[in-house]
Amino acid sequence: MEIGKSIREFRVRQKMSQKAFAARIGTTQQNISNYENGVVQPSVDCLAKIAKEFSVSLDELLLGTLHFSTDRAILELLAKLPEDKKQLSMKILQTIGEESNKE
Repeated sequence: MEIGKSIREFRVRQKMSQKAFAARIGTTQQNISNYENGVVQPSVDCLAKIAKEFSVSLDELLLGTLHFSTDRAILELLAKLPEDKKQLSMKILQTIGEESNKE
C-alpha cells in the first residue's frame, strides 16, 4: 500500500479532518493533502509523528496493515482477563465467526 493511502485510511478511521490532523502533528493541511495524494513523501521525523498520533508502529503505517492495530488491541484486552473469561471470550468469538461465515 502506498504511504499516502495508508495515512488517509488511518486519518479517516480516526474521523479526523486533514486540517485537524495537520495541527496535531505540527504541519499544514496542504502537506497532509500532498502526502495522501502521493505528491510528496513525509520525512522520517514526520512519519514518526504520524505513527505516534495513530498509536501504530512505523511498519503498520508504512505497510498499511490496519488490521494489526485492531488485532493487537483485542489481544491486549484478552491478556488482562482471567483464564475463565478468556475461555468465554473465545467461545463468543467463535460464535461470531461462525455467524459471519453464514452470511
